[in-house]
Amino acid sequence: MPRFSNCGTSILRTTTAAAVETVAIALGEEGGLQAENLKVAELYIAALGNLAKTTTS
Repeated sequence: MPRFSNCGTSILRTTTAAAVETVAIALGEEGGLQAENLKVAELYIAALGNLAKTTTS
C-alpha cells in the first residue's frame, strides 16, 4: 500500500469543507439566497429537459 494512500481523500474532504463554507458565506450576503434559488431552478429545468429526452426516445 502506498505511503500516501489517504492523501486524496483528505484533500477532497478539505476542499469540500472549504466549498461548503464559501457557499454558506455567499448565501448570507445580499442577493445570495436569490442567486441560489435561480441556480436550483436552472438545474431543475435542465433535469426535466433531460428526462423528457430519455422518456420520449
